[in-house]
Amino acid sequence: MKNLSLRLVSAVFISLMLLVATATERSPAPVVEEPRTCNTQSKYFDGGICLNSNHCAIICRHFEGFEGGHCRGLVRRCYCTKHCT
Repeated sequence: MKNLSLRLVSAVFISLMLLVATATERSPAPVVEEPRTCNTQSKYFDGGICLNSNHCAIICRHFEGFEGGHCRGLVRRCYCTKHCT
């Protein structure tokens, strides 16, 4: 009798676990991708070594049509940035 009740409890428990697992299974949330940022070395920045990212961003926005810019690299060059696909 003890074996029968243990089997019954186990069967009910496993059935409930399967029911819960299938009931809570949902389609995954859509993945929203952040836009990538593309970097291109500035063609118009002629200040030599880029020390001021604000100045670099102004050159990139006004003269090259980019969204912004920043100084980077060991040699400190001005890189213009925009969202790309």
